[in-house]
Order: sequence, then structure tokens, then C-alpha cells
Amino acid sequence: MERPYLIIIVTDGCPTGESEDELRDAILECSKFLGAKGYRKDAVRFCLSQIGTDDDAKAFMNKLDMDHEVLEVLYRTPELIDARYDELRHNKDELEDWLLSMLLSPVQALNAE
Repeated sequence: MERPYLIIIVTDGCPTGESEDELRDAILECSKFLGAKGYRKDAVRFCLSQIGTDDDAKAFMNKLDMDHEVLEVLYRTPELIDARYDELRHNKDELEDWLLSMLLSPVQALNAE
């Protein structure tokens, strides 16, 4: 793979109807699969973003964000993306800059490591 893949996950809550570790396990499985096929484990990068202010979602994301096993392939956006969009939606230039930054940040973080 010439470039990393970016998987963007946008959520408003924590998992329901499945194990809380389901996402974590899927991320780890992906990394292990890539490694077994001779690719860098971070050839697929996961970007985790929250919309809404659900405290359970925040706790779920904090837990993932602190998990050292997924940390090398997981990037968490630092803000609530719906709130930031609402702030910028009437300013086309700033909105475009923010969207581009949001899409590039996970890959730039990979290159900085």
C-alpha cells in the first residue's frame, strides 16, 4: 500500500447490543492482519470523532484513547465535530480549512511518530 487508509468513525454514543471492546478488538485484528501480510500495522489509520455530548460516549472514547494497544493506529479528534461545524458553517473558507485539517491530522500524526 503506497498510502495509509483512513477509516473515519463518527459516533454519538457508546456501543449497544455488542461488547464494549468490539471496536477495540476490530482495530487490533486489522493491525495484526496487516502485520501478518507484511504491511505496517499503521497502514490503516482510524480516526474517532464524537458528535453530541453524551457522557457515556465520552467515557468510551477516553477508554479507547488511553489504550496503549490501539494508540499507534487510533487518532481522536480533539473536539466535538458537530459543535465545531455549527461554529464554522457560515464561513466557507474556515470550514474548508477545518475539514481539510480534520482529514489530514490522523495521517500527519502518523508521520510525526
